[in-house]
Amino acid sequence: MRSRLARWLVRATVVLAAAVAVLAAAALTALFSLTMESIQMFLPQRIASNVDLLTNSAGGLVGAMAAPLLSPSGFPGRRLAAWRQRLFVPGALADTGLVLAGLWLFTHLHPTAQLFGTGNLRSTFDLPLYFIHTPGRLLSAEAVIVFFNLIGLGLLIACLTRHTTRPLRIVTVVVGAGLVVKIIAAVALFGARGPLVWLTPGVALGLTMGALLLYPLVHLPRTQRMIVALLAFCAAVAVINFAPDNPYQTAPAKLIPGNATHLLRFSNIVRALSELWPFLVVGFLLAATALAAPPKVVGKVGPGHTITITVGGKRVKTLKAGAKYRFVVTDRSEDHDFRLVGPGVSKTITGEAFVGTKTALVTLRKGTYRFFCAPHAEDMHGSFRAVA
Repeated sequence: MRSRLARWLVRATVVLAAAVAVLAAAALTALFSLTMESIQMFLPQRIASNVDLLTNSAGGLVGAMAAPLLSPSGFPGRRLAAWRQRLFVPGALADTGLVLAGLWLFTHLHPTAQLFGTGNLRSTFDLPLYFIHTPGRLLSAEAVIVFFNLIGLGLLIACLTRHTTRPLRIVTVVVGAGLVVKIIAAVALFGARGPLVWLTPGVALGLTMGALLLYPLVHLPRTQRMIVALLAFCAAVAVINFAPDNPYQTAPAKLIPGNATHLLRFSNIVRALSELWPFLVVGFLLAATALAAPPKVVGKVGPGHTITITVGGKRVKTLKAGAKYRFVVTDRSEDHDFRLVGPGVSKTITGEAFVGTKTALVTLRKGTYRFFCAPHAEDMHGSFRAVA
């Protein structure tokens, strides 16, 4: 009886906490919307609207009510969490990359951008026109922009997947979803003349070339994928801002400035996202590349009968098993060498008669490792443990 009562109290506490969280989130959304509408009362080009306040608050309430279902303990959330853990690497950094990949889909709601046409800052900053339009230049520019962006996006997703996952399948699904969003936006939102008006010869050529090169690139080591993706996005941004304007591309009639409409406001938000997205990805890849670099272990030999290894200036007693480390060894004597021996490792990083610095990448297994100078092993030696 007591155990049943305890279980009931636990469930009631969980339900009450969820209800309080939902109400708090909905109230914060309503307060934020009220603040925005109040500020618009003092802006000459904006109009405060009770309808906006009600719809924003209702949307916040719906989102707050859906959050418990999408949490790892909710019914759909459990499956989504299991799917995410099965296909992608764990950690907050990978979660950030997945959010950026998801935001890429929304960039295709930009009505006047070509496929993969993110990062175009020319109209926002009134950048000069560097090349006059010709059909050949336009085709080449479109192909190069799509090519570099497809390479960058594909490698970004491949960096987020586990080693046991086939990244090309996920890349195909994401790119296919982006094409579907582009088609729906063209027809349903902006009244384009056809669903595939954006599929120009240059875009088709870029998709083909990018897909062919992406296949071997996804098999690169993870750090190299990040570096190539970073270079590809930087190249794409440079090309799109130097490319000639497309004289055949005009803004849909629904988006011609006049009376402010919700579609026009939404289009401006999507345009800002489209311009900002590649810079967010570049920042993410820079951070991910820096964090993915193997930790540095500094080894020193000589000039006397001394041999040490340090990390961050402190002597090493333990390192993490299963991790890869970069051993940077400075040998300052021709009479010594530096050897590392342990589970799965037997390396001579610097040999006798060598003076200078050498680097070796070592993946440690659980156990004890010894480092020593072979000619003087009796008094020049040390050890550390690799622990889980």
